[in-house]
Amino acid sequence: MGVAIHQNTGPKTFGDLSNAGVLVVVGYAELLKNDFAKLAGATAGTVAEFVRDASGTWEFHEMVRGFGSEPIVFGTEMGSAPRP
Repeated sequence: MGVAIHQNTGPKTFGDLSNAGVLVVVGYAELLKNDFAKLAGATAGTVAEFVRDASGTWEFHEMVRGFGSEPIVFGTEMGSAPRP
């Protein structure tokens, strides 16, 4: 799952936004709550991924990573393996 800031009025990062955040729930169970503080210098980021395990069951993985790329490039980077 990814989030990108629309850059229509010039460069903005998550640190430039107020009251920004993400909440992922299933029913009443909270899977992830994040205020984007870790992404303060980024213009886009991933927050989680859903993957199937060997039996075909979906698993949720929190994965907060920031990116500074253009939205078109971000779509490709979002699915890439994290760099050390």
